Amino acid sequence: MPTFHILGPVEVVRDGRRQPLGSGKVAALAVALAVRCGTHVGQTRLFECLWTEPPASALANLRTYVHRLRRVVGFDTLHEREGGYVLSTRPEDCDHVRFRHLCELGRSAVRDCDLVAAAARLEQALRLWRDDRAAESVPRHGPLAGWLAALDDERTAAATDLAEVWLRLGQPATAVDQLRRLLAVAPTESRAWRLRMIGHHRLREPGAVTRAYREAVASFRTHLDMDVDPQLTVLHGRLFGASGPGVRADVARPDPVRTYQQQPLL
Repeated sequence: MPTFHILGPVEVVRDGRRQPLGSGKVAALAVALAVRCGTHVGQTRLFECLWTEPPASALANLRTYVHRLRRVVGFDTLHEREGGYVLSTRPEDCDHVRFRHLCELGRSAVRDCDLVAAAARLEQALRLWRDDRAAESVPRHGPLAGWLAALDDERTAAATDLAEVWLRLGQPATAVDQLRRLLAVAPTESRAWRLRMIGHHRLREPGAVTRAYREAVASFRTHLDMDVDPQLTVLHGRLFGASGPGVRADVARPDPVRTYQQQPLL
């Protein structure tokens, strides 16, 4: 049974051999089917995943790509049904499904107050990623863009969850290292900036707290053309015993990981 890797460069592993699919239409087709593994995906939906504007030859081209993909994954794995296709593979043979399962195990461990197990599961989940973006290099058209963006967001959430777990385990240096890497990829992730500032505070690095806050301000302006999240200003003020200009410390929201059922970090 082949396995599908889409958390990074797209590849299929069959009979112990890795077969990279590159960044062309066959790779995009493989991703569209793997994301919906075991589910019927209609031709129209696949057209939307492969082209911004499907050409007149779209149906013939799709059949060609399906034939090429079958040669990689096996003719008994990819089936044509009811005007579409189904990738008949077990969920555990798709790395994005394993990633989601491990993330849920990690969050469940947090809810059970087993932070060591939570860190292990979340680390295991994140190790499945071989790049910062799902299906790296594959053009994102139509519904495929949404599916892959959702996976990218889930990676960001898992990495942020892991950083919070490290903070709660009393390892702020590990948390800050994790957050630096994450923010290089997701520079407007407010919760990650919040945790990084707290991490520097735990490390008794007031200068680093302020530098992180200023970096957050610059990132919001550069990437979103907007002011920084006001709660980061509130937090910066709280860490130094005074609220930021124009922001009252008593309006700070509760800890962002609402499901953790633990005391807030501050």
